Amino acid sequence: MDKPRNPLRRMWIVCGVVGALVVVSGLIGWYLCLKNAEGVIEEYRVKAGEEIARIRAGGGARPPLLEPAIPGNAWDLYRQALDVIGDLPEEERDAIPEISGKEVAPDADKLDTICQKYRSHIDLLRQALQRTTVDPHYAYEQGFAMEFPYVSKCLAASRFLAGMASHLHRQGRDDEALDLRVLNLGMSQDL
Repeated sequence: MDKPRNPLRRMWIVCGVVGALVVVSGLIGWYLCLKNAEGVIEEYRVKAGEEIARIRAGGGARPPLLEPAIPGNAWDLYRQALDVIGDLPEEERDAIPEISGKEVAPDADKLDTICQKYRSHIDLLRQALQRTTVDPHYAYEQGFAMEFPYVSKCLAASRFLAGMASHLHRQGRDDEALDLRVLNLGMSQDL
C-alpha cells in the first residue's frame, strides 16, 4: 500500500534547497567582490603612495604668515610651545572661562599673570608663523592608523589663545587681543 506523502517533509526539503542556493550565491558574490576589491585597493594604494611622495617632495614649503620670513620648520617651534601651553595646570585652566567652560566672572589680575607667564611661548607661536616650512612629520603611510600626537594640545592652545584674547579685549587692549586672534588663526591653519 502506498504511504501518504508528508507535506511538511516536502516543505523542509524545499527550504533546505533554497537555503543552500542562497548560501552558495552569497559565497560566489563575496568571492567576486573580494576579487574586485583587491584591484581597487591596490590602485588606491599606488595613488596614495604617489600623493605622499608629492607631499614629501614639497617639504611643507609655504609663504610665511607673518613677516619677516625665517627659514626653518614651524613645527620645531610649535612643539615647544604646545608642550607647555597645551598642558596648563588645572588651576590655570579653571581661571580661563574659554577653557573651563564655567560661567564665572574672570579674575583680571590672575589672567594678566597667566598671560605674562606664557608670553615666551606665545612668542614661539608668533615665530612659528614666520617660518617658511610646515612639516609635522606625520606618518601618512599608516593611513587611518596615523597618529596625531599634538591634536589635543593644539585644541587646548587654541582655547588658551581665545581666552587670553577675550581677556585683553575686556581690558581694552584690543591691539594685543587682535594679535592673539591672528596667532590662533595662523596656528590653526598650520595644524
